[in-house]
Amino acid sequence: SLYSRDLENLFLAGRNISVTHVALGTTRLMATCAVMGQAVGTAAFLCKEHNISPRVLVKTKIHELQQLLLKNDCYIPGIANDDPGDMALGGSAIASSEMELEVKTSYGFEPLDRGIGQVFPYSESKLQEIHLLLRSSSPSSREVTLHLRRVASWTDTSPEDDVATVRAKVPYGTSWVRFPVEIPTDRGFYWMLLDPAPRVFWAVSHEEPIGVQRTGDGRRIGGAYLFRIKPASKPYSAENVLSGVSRPEGWTNIWISDPQKALPQALDVNLSRPGLVAEVRITFDTNLDDLPRTGPAKTCVKEYEVLVGKDKSWRRMAEELHNHHRLRVHTFNPIEADKVRLVVKKTWGEPSARVYEVRVYGPTN
Repeated sequence: SLYSRDLENLFLAGRNISVTHVALGTTRLMATCAVMGQAVGTAAFLCKEHNISPRVLVKTKIHELQQLLLKNDCYIPGIANDDPGDMALGGSAIASSEMELEVKTSYGFEPLDRGIGQVFPYSESKLQEIHLLLRSSSPSSREVTLHLRRVASWTDTSPEDDVATVRAKVPYGTSWVRFPVEIPTDRGFYWMLLDPAPRVFWAVSHEEPIGVQRTGDGRRIGGAYLFRIKPASKPYSAENVLSGVSRPEGWTNIWISDPQKALPQALDVNLSRPGLVAEVRITFDTNLDDLPRTGPAKTCVKEYEVLVGKDKSWRRMAEELHNHHRLRVHTFNPIEADKVRLVVKKTWGEPSARVYEVRVYGPTN
């Protein structure tokens, strides 16, 4: 769609690409056009680098193009970082704290007059209990049925088979209602779906943790319902920054520090192979689902520093006091290292540090 069928050396980007009128409904959007411009610019660079035409590039260098786009924070669904130059990939990561999954604040209750539910990420190998904040206006207890289904991603609401079906009694008034599940689980996304129940209501929140999606009649809607899980889910671990994907997809793919613990918070990446380090690339969270009208995103890290270490010694290589970008690239004179540390000191409003990806590279020459 992005290069000419008739002219050998012509790329296209924007509303003039080769699509049907149906596809044009989405490809004409300005943000999409901007990403197409980045894709075409990167492809043109590779054509020049290898002295080949666009159609030859697609046939022989598509993987190189994809990896270069990912390195510069383009998102290609289903494609992960496998850059052999990334010294962090295949390593390990630990953090000073990690956020557990829970929705805590409510602005009201929604009736169970239709099939409503919620997709959520679960990290543990066994799910014992789900607790929901429910309200009943019936003087006698009401029975509610919860269906639990395994889904492929946080946007998936297609499965119809239950991995568990659990019933619980909801007493009059407002209470946390326990649904005993007791099933083995794999790390991934699950969808809890409640059958309609007259005079029963589920607490709803404006919060929308990454990987959590409220649903109604099988459709995605904003916000989240209040729930607790036992054992607690920990889907925002430090290891996520090395997943190779910098958006929520098959997993959350983000490190979020515990909001109950004050900043600064630190993230340490142990390199898969020690050596000369000359570049650190960090992808922060600028909340692309809700772009701010003015100013930086509250979720974005504002103040931070980058250190590189070997054995037990550390050297600070970069410091930023006023960041508002999602992707930051820090280059410096090569230094021997076996680990990299990111210290997040302030954000633009969120109590947690939030980082999608950390990459580490050696000298280019």
